[in-house]
Amino acid sequence: MGLAGFTGWTRTDQNLHSNVQLNAGSAYLGSKIAGENSKTVVVSATFGATSGYGLTAVIELVITIEITNTEIQEEIKYFNKQKREKDNEPKN
Repeated sequence: MGLAGFTGWTRTDQNLHSNVQLNAGSAYLGSKIAGENSKTVVVSATFGATSGYGLTAVIELVITIEITNTEIQEEIKYFNKQKREKDNEPKN
């Protein structure tokens, strides 16, 4: 468990395929070193890597959308302010 957890933490910026391979392999190796049955550990590591990767992707998307939405709102405020200032200028 400790070996798989460490390798999972160190691979947070990698793609799903390499994460699953590394986590499942680390879980297998760790269970064999400890003399345990590797099936449950490998399945758990694979499930954890896959679900964690998917959750992270969703969170990143939501944050990106929120930042973009905030930037758009700021731009709209800026252009509205510019328009009001232009409308309030004295006409010759």
